[in-house]
Parts: sequence; C-alpha cells; structure tokens
Amino acid sequence: SLYVDGDLVYEQRSDGLIVSTPTGSTAYSLSAGGPIMHPGLDAMVVVPMFPHTLTSRPLVVRGDSDIKVVIANTAETPKFSCDSQVDHALKGGDEVHIAKHPHRLNLLYPLGHSFFESCRSKLDWASRLGNG
Repeated sequence: SLYVDGDLVYEQRSDGLIVSTPTGSTAYSLSAGGPIMHPGLDAMVVVPMFPHTLTSRPLVVRGDSDIKVVIANTAETPKFSCDSQVDHALKGGDEVHIAKHPHRLNLLYPLGHSFFESCRSKLDWASRLGNG
C-alpha cells in the first residue's frame, strides 16, 4: 500500500517500488519507466517496478511529501535498499517511511555544466532522424 501525506494512493502488486529524487531520477527510476526530472525540481517520483496491472503509472509528488509504503502479508520476502547498497529484509505489516532530510544538499557541477547537454549525450538525444 502506498500513502502520500497520510492519504492512501493505492494498493497494488508489483515487483517493487522505486522512490527517487530528481538527482536519482535518471538512473533507477528512468530504467523502470519513470520520468526524467530536472535537478532543480523540489519533487520525488514513485515508480512501480513491473506492476501487475496496466493502469499503474509513475507518480510525481512534492519534495516535502511524507511517503509511506506498507508491506502486505505475503509468502515472499520483500527487501528494502537505498541506492542498491544494503538490503534489509521486510515482512508483512512492516512500514517504510520516506521523507526529505531537513538539511539541504548542495551539488557541485563543473563550470559550463548543462543538464540538457548531459541528457543529449547520455541518452543519445543528439542524433538526427535518418542518420541511422
């Protein structure tokens, strides 16, 4: 079950759920069908991984939202990880709470860095139609 700011969003079956900030949105979230989010946005995106329905779509919420995921009772052993670093086993009834850290993170970029140039380069947006 997914809750945002205490409101039930949905209950669904899926292979997982990715919650990402704009900084991480072009990695895990994008590969699961999530949007590309400009790093200047104060937002989070929730992307279901292989949902068992055709109506499930990525959801973008305010950056200061309180996100809660409640694990259903299941024979499976769901896992929780941050940036694929450490897995923590979960069980039915467990809750995962996700919220913005109260301190702002300042990211440093090289002089002349362009988010859109990075997208063109990494996502091959620079190729022209018909150039094979």
